[in-house]
Amino acid sequence: MISIFLCPRPMIFLLNRYYPLSHNLMRLMSTKNIYFIPFGQDDPVKKPNSLVARMEALLDTVKSSIEGKQLQPVLVEKYRDLQ
Repeated sequence: MISIFLCPRPMIFLLNRYYPLSHNLMRLMSTKNIYFIPFGQDDPVKKPNSLVARMEALLDTVKSSIEGKQLQPVLVEKYRDLQ
């Protein structure tokens, strides 16, 4: 079994829908060579536990990951983007 925690190359993750902010997410975020497309809540009133990636940042995330950097900020106000 291959562990993603020993990933030698950049791996991009995106969050879509419900993903509880948990120990597993924090563990992934601190793992070398794992990068996230910036994400935020899509509707904090109706779906307070729902997180979605800002897909407009996909290309910038890939470019940053090749340089070994996480695109910042990771946590964005997605809800405001939709208004």
